[in-house]
Amino acid sequence: MVLRDTLPVLALVVAACGGERPAPAPPPAEEAPAAAPAPETAAVPETLLRGIVKLTPTSMFRSCDGEPLAPVADSTSGHLVPVYNSLRPSEEEGIYIEVRGYVGGGSAVLREIERAMPVSLANCDQPPPNYRVRAFGLEPAWTVTVSDASIEATVGDSIRISFPPVAPDDSEGYQRYQTTTDAGGPHSLHLLTQRRACSLGRTGSYAAIGTTVVLDGRAFSGCGARGRQM
Repeated sequence: MVLRDTLPVLALVVAACGGERPAPAPPPAEEAPAAAPAPETAAVPETLLRGIVKLTPTSMFRSCDGEPLAPVADSTSGHLVPVYNSLRPSEEEGIYIEVRGYVGGGSAVLREIERAMPVSLANCDQPPPNYRVRAFGLEPAWTVTVSDASIEATVGDSIRISFPPVAPDDSEGYQRYQTTTDAGGPHSLHLLTQRRACSLGRTGSYAAIGTTVVLDGRAFSGCGARGRQM
């Protein structure tokens, strides 16, 4: 009887002293080593591509530089097909196009259309666009060509004026070129450009810039496009 009464007391003493020790906490989990950063893919430089685009029966691009035919990868945010259809080309001809992009990986990646015209109006025989921007219009035919060396203005066959180059002023989505010259003058030029779709009426040609020109106080409206000089 004494032993039976003693056992509960011993159990209480053991419990009070801690009894079974709690299992030790597991060691903190080791952090997984950080994944090595993915190697950066070298950006493919964009350039101004010139060539013939056909979208039917299959999409193909034939560069004016003599590169092999390449399938078209349309990255123009949905602009290429509407522009192409608006020019109503035949399957045999396609359209002439000046577009920013690159040829790589077996495809011609087209990003920003500058100009597009029926092949009957322009093709690879015309001079490459070695300028910053060119504005143009009709009735009468006029052009303003902005390059790093000068700004050349023509109206019809009688007016040709050369201005010194100037940097544009950027404001609210517009670019403004303002310049003067005393050579054969004085003459003044104010060219305003805005990035928006533009079409020259009955010609059916497309351009990516709307333009307004004031030449010696005379105003003209038309279209425009960027060239190779950036």
